Amino acid sequence: MKTVEELMEEVDTHVKRLVEVFAFLLKYQLLFRGTGIEFVGLREYIPGQDDAMRIDWKSSLRTQRLYVKQYEEERDLDIFVLLDTSGSMLFGTQEKLKSEYAAIVAGAITYAAIETGDNVGFAMFNDKIQAFLTPSQDAAQYYHILSLMVNPNYYGGRCNLAESLLFLLNNLGEKTVLFIVSDFIGVGKNGRIR
Repeated sequence: MKTVEELMEEVDTHVKRLVEVFAFLLKYQLLFRGTGIEFVGLREYIPGQDDAMRIDWKSSLRTQRLYVKQYEEERDLDIFVLLDTSGSMLFGTQEKLKSEYAAIVAGAITYAAIETGDNVGFAMFNDKIQAFLTPSQDAAQYYHILSLMVNPNYYGGRCNLAESLLFLLNNLGEKTVLFIVSDFIGVGKNGRIR
């Protein structure tokens, strides 16, 4: 049986390999940092400097000059990962359980978010919230999350997504991007076990 440190190292190795292979950091930055979220205004197009895809054709037609849209980059994002640890996650192939694959995905999201400077929070749920970490930008948060994900005491039980989401709605900030990592087995119409 592997020690907690060996399990953490194994998940960490898979996470970093996933990040490298798919250039996850770059894709993450493009998805959540790219052109920003809030429209600020228009400015005149500068050939060779501006991307022609950003030209606002309606404004340009009205004024007979080329204009590009400007956006303000969102900087106050909290990323939150909600990991399903119910009994259905303890099945899988001979190579890995669903819970192990889920831990790698959750770890990759966490690692990418911290590397790009976002606050990252984390929770594990089955029939109740098993662990909860408030969003933090600290690099130690990633390793704390890894240690939680490899702890077998948090796994098993039924899936109660509805209660978990209600808990998060009351405990997360307005500018939070939520990633739910689950097989969604056992979730009925209201988020409870069928």
